[in-house]
Amino acid sequence: MVKQYLRCDNLLNGSLPPEVGNLKNLLRFDVSGNRFFGEIPFTLSACTNLEYLNISGNSFSGSIPLSLRSLQSIKELDL
Repeated sequence: MVKQYLRCDNLLNGSLPPEVGNLKNLLRFDVSGNRFFGEIPFTLSACTNLEYLNISGNSFSGSIPLSLRSLQSIKELDL
């Protein structure tokens, strides 16, 4: 069971796949400082235990998904 996904400042690129929402027990997700692009996956809202989300320092486009409002456990959010 994955509880943390920390891949900051690794020069990763591409888009974040919608399957990231399958990580239901995820507490921390940090992919800041990479080269991700495209839309922020609305499926992140399925990670209902998420407390820390940092996707800053990338080239995401489009709107912030309204579904992220449902992340009731969130303590720190950096977009």
